[in-house]
Amino acid sequence: MRNLYASGDCGDTIEIESGDHICYLAHDNQDFIRASQDFIQQALTRQHKVLCLLDPTQTEQTLESFWNSGIKLESYMQAGQVEFRTFPPPPHQVSPLSFLNVIDQMLEKDVRAAREQDLPALEIYVCMDWISQVDLPAEFISGFETLINHLVERQPAAVVCMYDRRKFTPGTQLSLLASHPYIGLEGAVFENFYYVPGESHHLAAENPSLVLDSWLEKLKSHHYSQQKLWFTSTHDPDTGLYNRAFFQDELKRLENDPSRPVGMVMVLLDNPEMQMEGFDPAVIRTYLGRAAQVLRQASRHTDVLARVDERQFVVLTPGGDFGAIEETIQRIRTALKTHNQDCAYAPLNLFLWGATSRGSR
Repeated sequence: MRNLYASGDCGDTIEIESGDHICYLAHDNQDFIRASQDFIQQALTRQHKVLCLLDPTQTEQTLESFWNSGIKLESYMQAGQVEFRTFPPPPHQVSPLSFLNVIDQMLEKDVRAAREQDLPALEIYVCMDWISQVDLPAEFISGFETLINHLVERQPAAVVCMYDRRKFTPGTQLSLLASHPYIGLEGAVFENFYYVPGESHHLAAENPSLVLDSWLEKLKSHHYSQQKLWFTSTHDPDTGLYNRAFFQDELKRLENDPSRPVGMVMVLLDNPEMQMEGFDPAVIRTYLGRAAQVLRQASRHTDVLARVDERQFVVLTPGGDFGAIEETIQRIRTALKTHNQDCAYAPLNLFLWGATSRGSR
């Protein structure tokens, strides 16, 4: 089972692949906006092209929320990596099939454009609030989403449909659950075992509210148990950073793209007292935790921090050239200086050196 982790304690990336069709069920407007911003930020980090399809009646409000998100959208838009559009036709005035045909034709052009820009994939974010503003039967919605499943199979694209749960009935939400291979809830995205492949996903339940609550609770419970298992298997227990096995897998994954350099900063915790015989193991763990804290303070959200040996750490910087490595080292030195001023009774000694997939310094 593949889990796609959003920002949180047990993962800091959203690993979306071409062919994914995700339904994000936001519990309120803030969750809706925050999740949209997270998705777009992660897509840009992966160097994907981002296309946002907006409700024509909500375009100005939605764009304002993105401009206020802190993401530097203007530069991405000028480079053609991010584009905002309204729906091609008014979606409630055409059949689901006709509407999907229009989107499919549009995506063919966007996929070609992404390839011309050497961007590996296209991610589409569809704000679905327009459905709640018109009198559409649940059959229309389930038919629309079923056709999107077929669409993403034909195009090298991923589709994320954003829904505000407050605007849809429990019965409609059940149909949404049944029609999406992946579900997003409360800042996390994961595989949906209630997904039913097929042509129709309209479900009739005697008490849809109770069924919906039960489904969502089971999905969340299963996800969090999987998340805990994933965290335990990929993180170092003493520092909370990634462990050596995860680091090696991530490095192999990044090295599969020869067009982008991979930068690394190696960090050795070089306090001599830690090597003294009989030195308290609890104090050693404290030193390790403090070193991890310094690295967290100095890192960017795209960096991968790992403890790879007893006293050795690595900061992995995807796309990092020599300039990025030098900046990372300087940030660590600055954070270390501040830390040691606060902990002058037992300062940390960190030995730093950097390298990229194109050389070392």
